[in-house]
Amino acid sequence: PECTPNQCTTRLPGGLGVNTSDCNGKTTGESCTLSCKLGYMATSTPSPCTCSNTGAFSGCSMTCSLVPCLNISSAGGNFLGNSLAHNCDGLLFGQECSVGCAPGYSSGGPAVTLRCTASGAFTGPEAPACIAQPCTIGIPKLLGVEHDCLDKKTGQSCTPNVTLGYDFVTGAATNILCDPTGTGAFLGTV
Repeated sequence: PECTPNQCTTRLPGGLGVNTSDCNGKTTGESCTLSCKLGYMATSTPSPCTCSNTGAFSGCSMTCSLVPCLNISSAGGNFLGNSLAHNCDGLLFGQECSVGCAPGYSSGGPAVTLRCTASGAFTGPEAPACIAQPCTIGIPKLLGVEHDCLDKKTGQSCTPNVTLGYDFVTGAATNILCDPTGTGAFLGTV
């Protein structure tokens, strides 16, 4: 009689993101290796699977989890700086997030959607062009005070100082900041 090996069809471990394709068609005595699917990463060391004479795999184990996303700067373009607001932190492969202009910045267009790829990098359109808004509230207008506060924008600072013939009553020149939250007001006292 001619004997043929049994094909293994049972006891192959599954689970989130586990790739069992190397085990397809294996027969008695053959081994295969588990891996993680695209967008997943190993969270355990894989152990080889062996096809036993009963038609079942033995010795197999593997766990995988979704790849975490990198910082939005991985999308390239202009995805850096304080001008952007986003909900992209802590995402995993396949998830999407929105990127728009932060308070205190205006844009000529809508927010954009980024998608986390299998490598953990984000992909999508270019970042919105966000323009810092001017600070117009709280510009120093005191007698004997000069400053470089005109045309300052969100997040920029300026320094009020005394003009010739005047002295500080208390303290010295200090910087004031154009509110980074976008109120259009200078923060600090003169």
